[in-house]
Amino acid sequence: MVVPAEVRAAIREHALAEQPNEACGLVLLDGSTAVRYVPARNVEASPYRFKLELDPAEWADIGDSELEQAVLHSHVGSPAYPSRTDVENIGLWAGAPYLIYSIRLDELAAFTIAADGRITELPLA
Repeated sequence: MVVPAEVRAAIREHALAEQPNEACGLVLLDGSTAVRYVPARNVEASPYRFKLELDPAEWADIGDSELEQAVLHSHVGSPAYPSRTDVENIGLWAGAPYLIYSIRLDELAAFTIAADGRITELPLA
């Protein structure tokens, strides 16, 4: 997966603005290339978990596009690797690209998390 500098910058900016809580949003993919980051609201307002909320009209517009959706959230103090909470709460995002940005380490990583909890890292460029 390729995440260009401008998309990474948007993710970082949103994550920093949401501290001390986790930020969340959608990364829109055209094939294996990220073309846009869509910030969302973390209704959990927590530094340890997230629940993504996006304006329904905006989500519908995204759903009508040809772009694939990947979920993104930040980790405030831990590495960019799925936590036990991430795995337990994978829900609808099982098998989809799942990105984590570590604020502390300024690091972005991508994975898929299967419904059975299996984590597979996706290479990023």
